[in-house]
Amino acid sequence: MREAYAALEAPILVLVAALIPVSDAIEKASGADLIAGWLSGAFHGLPPITTLTAMMAVAMAATPFLNNAATVLIAAPIGMGLAHRLGLSPDPFLMAVAVGAGCDFLTPVGHQCNTLVLGPGGYRERRRNGR
Repeated sequence: MREAYAALEAPILVLVAALIPVSDAIEKASGADLIAGWLSGAFHGLPPITTLTAMMAVAMAATPFLNNAATVLIAAPIGMGLAHRLGLSPDPFLMAVAVGAGCDFLTPVGHQCNTLVLGPGGYRERRRNGR
């Protein structure tokens, strides 16, 4: 158990811990409702799958710059507010945020683990001319 605690990265823990109050403030200050109001105006009348896709895309776009847990802390209240404003269940929206935030593994530099194996694994850019 001590090895497990020693493996925890302090900067990541501090980042997530610091963003919990930010997430709470966004929700309590009606910032999430404000953003959800803008988004619901943009997506009103469109199929719910389009709105879910957009919510997932927002999380996917944010997660390379934030930690995936931090992305969820920021985007989840917005997704819930958007779902409520559109009269939809918030569960699919929360799942879209979680899956989108977990997509940082899709690119070679999106996550530190991918970056670590990039060189030793012999991965390189594939060129179109076959070289």
